[in-house]
Amino acid sequence: MKIELAPGVELVDAPNGARLRGPAEALSATLQRLSVLHDADEGTTAQLGHWTLLVSDYVPDELPPRTISLPGPAWNIAASVLSDAAFGDYQQNPFDFADVGYLDPPPVRDLGVEATDEP
Repeated sequence: MKIELAPGVELVDAPNGARLRGPAEALSATLQRLSVLHDADEGTTAQLGHWTLLVSDYVPDELPPRTISLPGPAWNIAASVLSDAAFGDYQQNPFDFADVGYLDPPPVRDLGVEATDEP
């Protein structure tokens, strides 16, 4: 499975994982594509650029390089939270999913957004 980036969105490496950078509308369109992972089976992977997104109820201490692991429902929540962040709801830019504290412990690697058209 491959998740396409919307036009205008770039995927960059961040200190703690991957970050989507671009205009808020394009970020939101890309993030909504993550919802396909919500009901995916344990162990399902999807490619987001050069990053692998893994569906796993067990978030390991170590992962292969450029791999982000979250439980299925967390992918849908991450898509929603990061989309809200792209539109400025959290008043922090860039913003990473771990910033909301949804998972405890937080994921080994994280997915974030950086809106280039913030108000």
